[in-house]
Amino acid sequence: MVAAPALLGGLRTLLALAVTCVVLAVSVCAMSSSSATAATVYTVDLPPTGDLTLTGTITTDGNLGALTLSNFLDWDLTVSSTSLSASYEFFGPAHGPTSNSTLHLAQDNVVATYTTLFLPYPGVFDLEAGGCNACGQAVVTPSPPGFNVEYFRVCNSAGACDEVEIGLSLSGVQLADAGVQTSSDNNDQGENNNDQGNNLSQVPLPATLPLFATGLAGLGLLGWRRKKTAG
Repeated sequence: MVAAPALLGGLRTLLALAVTCVVLAVSVCAMSSSSATAATVYTVDLPPTGDLTLTGTITTDGNLGALTLSNFLDWDLTVSSTSLSASYEFFGPAHGPTSNSTLHLAQDNVVATYTTLFLPYPGVFDLEAGGCNACGQAVVTPSPPGFNVEYFRVCNSAGACDEVEIGLSLSGVQLADAGVQTSSDNNDQGENNNDQGNNLSQVPLPATLPLFATGLAGLGLLGWRRKKTAG
């Protein structure tokens, strides 16, 4: 018959092992949850078309690789003409009632990295706002000149429009850079204060890392106690 002290010692060991396993499981799950993708704000980086420019930001859900339209959470982009002294600001869906534009993606092949948005051939990035005199449009696709490649247009309240098209390389177009991760529950465009010399997003230390380390230490202690008992 097993002695009572030995039985109690075995039960304590099993209980400690069970608690340690629970701690490890909870910490791993929490670490996985904390590493979920956060929204990323990119700064548009496109060459001007004549005297027309497109500036502003694009916000994605933080996923990397090939993106579809559903990965684009918002945008705040302005097409401006110096000769016409006119501009139009495109607001995306996260702006609610002030949203005034539609984004179309052909081929659904915008490629995201931590710091850039890249448009490979034959993708098309088409941002449009219509139904008004002061309207604008921005179309980007890597194609030879004459095929609606990089095309910017803006019109003033009098109906006068400025529109210019330039050719882009078939090797692809970098739409935006300076990607900055933001809180997943705060997609406000805000002010992009990312330093141009530092394009790498900071990755915070998971809050559950100490808990994970505690679980590992518990397993180590159990192993040491077993070895000591056996000796």
